[in-house]
Amino acid sequence: MRTKWRIGSKVRVSVATGVFALAMLLLTTAGLTITCLAQSAGEGGANSRAARLSSVDGQVQVVVDGQVIADPAYANLPLFEGSQVVTRSDGRAEIATDDGNIVRVTPNSTITLTALAGTTGNTRTEVVVNAGQVYFELQPNSDSRQVRIDFGSTSVVPNLFSVVRVNFDTEPGVMAVFSGQVHVTRGNSLTVDAHGGQTLSLDPGDPSAYNLADTVQQDSWDQWNTDRDNALQAEESAKTPATAQMSGDEAAGMSDLDSNGNWYDVPGQGYVWSPYDAQGAGENWDPYGYGNWTSYPGVGYVWVSGYNWGYAPFNYGQWNYYAGFGWGWNPRGGHDPWWRNRHWMANVGNGPGGYLPPMRPRGRVETAQLQHGAASGHPMPLRKPILVDRRPSSGVNAYLGFHPGQPMLVGNHIVSPVRTIAPRTSYMRSYTYLSDRTPNSVKQGIDGGRLAYTPGGARYSRAAPTNAGRPTTGHGSYYGGMHGGAMHSGGASHGSSGGHR
Repeated sequence: MRTKWRIGSKVRVSVATGVFALAMLLLTTAGLTITCLAQSAGEGGANSRAARLSSVDGQVQVVVDGQVIADPAYANLPLFEGSQVVTRSDGRAEIATDDGNIVRVTPNSTITLTALAGTTGNTRTEVVVNAGQVYFELQPNSDSRQVRIDFGSTSVVPNLFSVVRVNFDTEPGVMAVFSGQVHVTRGNSLTVDAHGGQTLSLDPGDPSAYNLADTVQQDSWDQWNTDRDNALQAEESAKTPATAQMSGDEAAGMSDLDSNGNWYDVPGQGYVWSPYDAQGAGENWDPYGYGNWTSYPGVGYVWVSGYNWGYAPFNYGQWNYYAGFGWGWNPRGGHDPWWRNRHWMANVGNGPGGYLPPMRPRGRVETAQLQHGAASGHPMPLRKPILVDRRPSSGVNAYLGFHPGQPMLVGNHIVSPVRTIAPRTSYMRSYTYLSDRTPNSVKQGIDGGRLAYTPGGARYSRAAPTNAGRPTTGHGSYYGGMHGGAMHSGGASHGSSGGHR
């Protein structure tokens, strides 16, 4: 069932208080018309929920309601009930749900978000592993938060906070539990609990037969999962009062903000966040100057920010321009994501003089191929994303001698940052994974078959991890490490997108 709706030419914008000029007159006189169609399954309605594609490396494809949203995909994409994430031989993806669960998809794997139902405080989340190997960090199942993982005919429900690894390269699959405790069922034939340090192997011929070993074999992707954990835990430990007060879907993506900008407790407005990317750049920076216009089924193009912190600040709240300081985002402008209100619009209140809001483009439909899943090999509709990159060529912190963390002037008030946090240094680890199927000619050229590890330019070698049953058709490389936190400085402009704002 599909619910269609339409809104007219009037643009609804909340007006910020304080010292901002009344630049919104430009918006209303522009006569913008926004026409959106929303579907009841996932993209519209008071009970709509979205997961976040929080990290992407390599070739990853995202399919929503049978339409290829992005191929290759990029971080900050909202994912809805029914969305499918497909990784290719060099692709990895991380998905964060608003009820605190994490899904990490390794290369040559496919997952489907079969259920994202309910509202904050009463949610139901279900994920199917269609193929490959996937890591999960699962919040405990309860009456108000229902969580389930399926692979084949097997279902997994966490009794405690649990970290598990599911390998579904071949049926019926193998599950390792790193910590916690999960309840496993296989139709009406099998019921068993597995806890941390155990591996559950299922029998392909007898649905009631299984082996529960008190060991977990190391896999080559375990370190990637650990690196991502460390990055998220570091962000969690650096929370300011501004982000600590958020919960549920309001908290999605908020952990990225503390390490990528400053919060200010502005009189009469509450907390306002200013990204390091914007501070000091003045009118040269535009919140909608870097990202992708991405087409969703029945909705058309919506904005997906290209900044690693760009999830929450573009799905609700309001951007405003502070004269003499720059852009800031106020999350209290209203928690109003486009998939819940069934329309998309730019969340800009007052911009600098002459600022015009972004205008959604139109584009032709192309086709793409799925590599995995039930629809494998069939052409899928694709409305190609449109890249926008108008980042200032001078970089950040070059405007009027500005430095991150300095006070801002609001009316007659000088407001200091809630807490000055030095941006975390991003680092890159480069690995070359070699399987038993890698040709000897390739192995001889890469550390003699050992794992190459390069932190900060230094080079070390250590023995390659075990394959642990992960099929590979050749060799590949991946990059892991800290997610976000790097302050962009300097760099040249990468051009524009052909006029789209």
